[in-house]
Amino acid sequence: MIVTRHFLCNFILNFMKMIFVGFVMIMYLCCSATCHAQPLDVNHELEYCHAQVLRTLAQLRSDDGSIDYSMTPRNIGANDSLWTLRSVKTPEEWCAGFFPGILWMDGDSAEASAFTREL
Repeated sequence: MIVTRHFLCNFILNFMKMIFVGFVMIMYLCCSATCHAQPLDVNHELEYCHAQVLRTLAQLRSDDGSIDYSMTPRNIGANDSLWTLRSVKTPEEWCAGFFPGILWMDGDSAEASAFTREL
């Protein structure tokens, strides 16, 4: 019985050591992966987002230049290149405020600012 208890204690202790070493290795790999990441160019990313806002506004604009403000871009399907529009008046449309929020954050654009003022 003493040998069995000693064997079991050693087994548990070694198992805990392996778990700890594995955890340390995983943490090291996660940290070393982020150390080699490219620096973030914030201005470049903001310019990209601004271009996407302008692209979306161009899609929302009708032939006469007006925009139906009761419609909001919802998503772009996997095989599509244009936004799927949904009415903000639809009760289950829980993300109707996302696009106006994006326009608000992109407020440097005259078109985006005009769009948010009219909302």
